Amino acid sequence: MQIKYIRTGLFKSNSPEVIESKEKLPSLGIAEKESAINCTSFLVMKRETKILIRSVNQIDGTTRYAIDQKENPESVQFQPGGLYSPEVFLHGRIATIWSTAGSTSIYRILQQDIKMRYTKAKAYFVSKACIQLYQKGVRLTDAAQSPREGDLEI
Repeated sequence: MQIKYIRTGLFKSNSPEVIESKEKLPSLGIAEKESAINCTSFLVMKRETKILIRSVNQIDGTTRYAIDQKENPESVQFQPGGLYSPEVFLHGRIATIWSTAGSTSIYRILQQDIKMRYTKAKAYFVSKACIQLYQKGVRLTDAAQSPREGDLEI
């Protein structure tokens, strides 16, 4: 199955940023925000699936364009996670709000890929590189400002 990645968010333009392969995702492995939930995420869809964008009127009278799962039932959300600072690595995730045939098949493919490439650590899957970072004292967490008690321990 050929898939594409579309940056999610609320944008000034209704032209989506489409990325044709995982290897071309911008800043892969780098977390640009201090909390995983605020980091860049992407819709993952079959290449032939049309991306649906909704208009969102703003209080100031302008219009923004939302690209998210709400209008795209054949999608999965992917947040890569990554290194936020030399001391903090934020988790990534795959998720979907849909149970359509398309979203389920994409989710299973992503899940199988993760299970094959990564090691299970509690509720997470971590790469060898991430384990090495942990062994050097890097925190594996959901937010830089979170207390250490909530960090993943391997």
